[in-house]
This record gives sequence, C-alpha cells and structure tokens, in this order.
Amino acid sequence: MLDDPRKIVRVTSEKEEIEFLVRLDTRVEKIESTVKAMISKMDLEHDLHHEYIKRALEREDRRAKLHQAIIEKTLSSLVWSTLVGIAWLVWNSVKDHWKG
Repeated sequence: MLDDPRKIVRVTSEKEEIEFLVRLDTRVEKIESTVKAMISKMDLEHDLHHEYIKRALEREDRRAKLHQAIIEKTLSSLVWSTLVGIAWLVWNSVKDHWKG
C-alpha cells in the first residue's frame, strides 16, 4: 500500500494540503474512469470474441452438413447409374435374345 501522500509531498499549510488532496482526488477519479472504460471495452471485446467463435462453429457445422450431403448425393447417383446400366444391359440381352 502507498504511504500517506502527505508524508511524500511536503505540505506547508492547511490550504496547500487541501489543494493537494483535491488534485489527488481528481487524479484518482480520472484513473477510476479510465479503468472503468477499459473494463467495459474489454467486456465488449470479450462478447465479440464469443460471438465470433459461435459463428465460426456454426459455419463449420454447415460445411460439415454440406459435405455430408454431397457425399450422399454422389453415392445415390452412383447407385442409380449402376441400376440404369444393369437395366440397360438386361434390356439389350433380352432384345438380342428375342431377335436371334
């Protein structure tokens, strides 16, 4: 803890002591307001950081769902094209068998 300011600063009269204490009070008030402003700014930055993290997680979730959907559509298209190819081969075999 700081020493008593009156011991550090040589005060010669009661008037000077009062003036000193008023200046000291003003400085303390300025420091308090500065600290409060810094804390509110830090709170805002903290909230913005959490909002960014939340949005980044949501974006990654959407990307994962899109990736999964692309894989599912690709596989279903592959299955359908295989079925169509088999059906075409069967149809051609039956058609060639009836001709021949």
